[in-house]
Amino acid sequence: MDGGNIMQNTKHIQVTATVIAILFSLTTVAQQEMAAAQMNIDELWCTTCDEEEVSSEKVQAEQSTERSEDMEGDVATVDEFIADVSAEREFDDQRIAEEQEENGIPEAENMLSARVVNDDAKALLLNEIFKKLLNNADEIEEAAPNIEQVEEEVDIDEVAQRQIISYEFNEDIMVNDDIRIYTTFNETVQSLARTFTIFTHETDIDLYSNGRMIITYAGESGFDERDDTRIYAPHNYTTLTGYRYTNGTIYDENNIEIFADAPGRTIL
Repeated sequence: MDGGNIMQNTKHIQVTATVIAILFSLTTVAQQEMAAAQMNIDELWCTTCDEEEVSSEKVQAEQSTERSEDMEGDVATVDEFIADVSAEREFDDQRIAEEQEENGIPEAENMLSARVVNDDAKALLLNEIFKKLLNNADEIEEAAPNIEQVEEEVDIDEVAQRQIISYEFNEDIMVNDDIRIYTTFNETVQSLARTFTIFTHETDIDLYSNGRMIITYAGESGFDERDDTRIYAPHNYTTLTGYRYTNGTIYDENNIEIFADAPGRTIL
């Protein structure tokens, strides 16, 4: 091989080596740039992950705080409701106690009493009361009813238009024989006589050992006190006349239950 060819081949080899070196250098740079880019992507991804994790923790904390506040609000609401119910109960108890005392039954919860549950016995007691009010002309002339229109407190912040019908028969006797009726505006003694006759079973009658009784009809609504009717009246089944009150039951001098619902037995 001549010297020119050798020199030419040598140049080719040098050029080729240079090209290879350049390509290798470029490949190395590309790999480094790709690695750097990947590091940037990883750093960006980790930063995003951290931000999302922090954001998620923040949301969870806010939700937990909101739930705690809601629970505290619910507890406060329940406490307020219980307090309102307790206040209403105390108000009703006080109002009823004052009304009972005004009608000859002081401290009713501490007095011997009995509830009449037999409908026949109820009918007889009701008949005695309304017969006295409607049929005894002489007594009615001497004790004309006093009818008073009133605003009765049926709730802490609520009043109802009501009326009180009062009869005073004999001021000279020791035993209170007054009859007082608490009822709605539209009622009369005649209409009440019909109502109690029809709804005898729904009527409550409580006798007290001092000779007073309370007759109660809750009205058509049942739960609304505004249409209740309460009658305070006298009765003859007292401890002074020989009757005995035991466990909510009344016995006569022969130890017989006077309002017993026994087969074949005549009440009273």
